[in-house]
Amino acid sequence: MRQPTPTAALRGFDMRTAGENSSFAERTGFMIVSGVTARTSSAISVTLAVYLLLSQYRLMGFANMGYVVGVVVALFTLRQNLVLKTDKLFLLFVLSIYIILLVKSIALRDLFTANKNYYFMGVLLSLCVVAFSSRLNIDEFYKKYRVLCLVASWVVMVQGVYMAATGDLLAPIQLFPTTTAEQEQGLWIAASRASGFFTEPQMYAAFILPGIALALVKREAKVAAILICGILVSGSTYGIVIAGALLLSNMTMSRRKDAGYATFVVVTVLFVAVLMATQYTALFDPAIEKLLSTDVATNVRLANSPAVFYHMSLAEKIFGLNVGVDEFMRRNAFLMPWLYNYMEIQSDGSTYLSGMFGLGVVYGVVPMVLFFLLVVKYFLRGSNFQRNLAIIVMLHSLSATILFNGYFVFFFSLLLANQNSHNNNGVRGVFGHR
Repeated sequence: MRQPTPTAALRGFDMRTAGENSSFAERTGFMIVSGVTARTSSAISVTLAVYLLLSQYRLMGFANMGYVVGVVVALFTLRQNLVLKTDKLFLLFVLSIYIILLVKSIALRDLFTANKNYYFMGVLLSLCVVAFSSRLNIDEFYKKYRVLCLVASWVVMVQGVYMAATGDLLAPIQLFPTTTAEQEQGLWIAASRASGFFTEPQMYAAFILPGIALALVKREAKVAAILICGILVSGSTYGIVIAGALLLSNMTMSRRKDAGYATFVVVTVLFVAVLMATQYTALFDPAIEKLLSTDVATNVRLANSPAVFYHMSLAEKIFGLNVGVDEFMRRNAFLMPWLYNYMEIQSDGSTYLSGMFGLGVVYGVVPMVLFFLLVVKYFLRGSNFQRNLAIIVMLHSLSATILFNGYFVFFFSLLLANQNSHNNNGVRGVFGHR
């Protein structure tokens, strides 16, 4: 077979060729043909592994420690090699948002100016996603990330056992000093649910979920069971639902060995949970109380975001709202009385309408549809890990923020990462054969 020429190697790695000719990838290696050094790959792996953890610590404005470290590492990798390859649908999704913003800024004049820092940060974060995903080695990332996931989960379980045994409240563990604004928002105060190094159980769960997805793909039963038990102890409804969806998805895979493995993980988790519950009967009370108190029918994130989109005019459905979300809520409260609770607490409406349907509310139907198609594409055509991550991203977008924040960089960098040449656990690339 003809050997690849050095010139071809310098031009970058063709994912479609690698999918058709695995021996080519094995001989050359993704790390070589893409121009990515081992040091660069290691830096990206470490940065992405701690990204959500660092994103909790604000520096100024929209910037936080995660953003700053991520941008610095991304620019460093680009300085070494300017070759970038990413999903065109992802680029089209991001570009559609800025096109809509340009149209609205021309029509309203001050809309883009008022949010220029946020959208400038969006450009940098999108650059991070492209740089990280085009150079990330999933296996190397998992070796570092798995350690952090296990440490974080053991800390949460220890906190949960202590709180169940003593009845005391515990504050999240701070690794860095916090700003006055963060203290005023009450992000690091004592709470009734364990969250370890994170400000809330939901953020801890978001950090852990890709670890569960990778552990299931790599058939590491003990790791998957420990991480799922950590989510159960934290009481995160978000984490419990998505972890359950991951297990269900892996149990229904076409390959019997994958389904059997996922079933084994479920049995292991249930056994450990029952064993712990018999020793500490109050251990899972926060999880049970949170699940029972979640009203899906009136939750603006889960059930009524589509209703907000429905009540928008045709022009607003195409281009997004021409006023702030809070202003739209006040104008249309008589049509949607369930919004009164959110207006009474004077919360930022965009916080509750910023998932997938929030894209339609703020930016119109085009970005929302492109986001949906992007996630579905990886669910249908991606690797086993990308399929799991697509489930995480889709369910996350129904209940939490997803655009131009820490979740955006963390999830999309993993979702878009090329996996053809450095994964031997049944992980296929998006352009690979089934």
